[in-house]
Amino acid sequence: MTESSLRPLNRVIQIYKDILYSARWYILIIIGLCFVWTVAGIIVALLAPGLVAYLVQYLEKTFQSILGNVETLPRLDLALALLRQNAIACLYGLFLGVILGLLPVFSIAFNFFTLGFLFAPILAPSLFLGYQGSVTMFFLGIVPHGIFELPALVLAAGFGLRLGWAWLLPQASGQRWLVFRSSLIDAFRMVPPIIILLIIAAFVESFVTSRLI
Repeated sequence: MTESSLRPLNRVIQIYKDILYSARWYILIIIGLCFVWTVAGIIVALLAPGLVAYLVQYLEKTFQSILGNVETLPRLDLALALLRQNAIACLYGLFLGVILGLLPVFSIAFNFFTLGFLFAPILAPSLFLGYQGSVTMFFLGIVPHGIFELPALVLAAGFGLRLGWAWLLPQASGQRWLVFRSSLIDAFRMVPPIIILLIIAAFVESFVTSRLI
């Protein structure tokens, strides 16, 4: 490829570098919350191991009500259903974050608390009667699609938090509308990369993860 043909791509890459840099503190806050809620989930599960079985049952019923019977669902239909559900969740977190960033923070809390809760039995399997999982099984069930889905969730939450708070901060005084407008434009610009990550995650989860566990 010639240098001239690469210029549009380089311009797009630079635009997204600038966008990510402008939201870096909000993304770091979300990453910190991911760690905090994962640890919280682990601690609660270790203190109340009997709750893990109830959470698993709740998640299974929830997923079945949303996706149907995943065992009989064609892989392509499953991928599209996962994509639709994850896209709705991320876009809600991204744009409804305008309400003081509450929804993206709640989304991160729920998802990563659940992740920590489900990881706890691996750390102390003797506390969880009937548990037959393993570190390998856990990571095979999470990592293949999680390396795409979790960054999409974090980015949506980070830019949603920015949308809700950047214009309220003292440094935005006198230009609050401009700050809000800039945050909103950047949120729309983040939709394509988030959706791309979710598309990859959905197809990996449907065609790869489901075969590994």
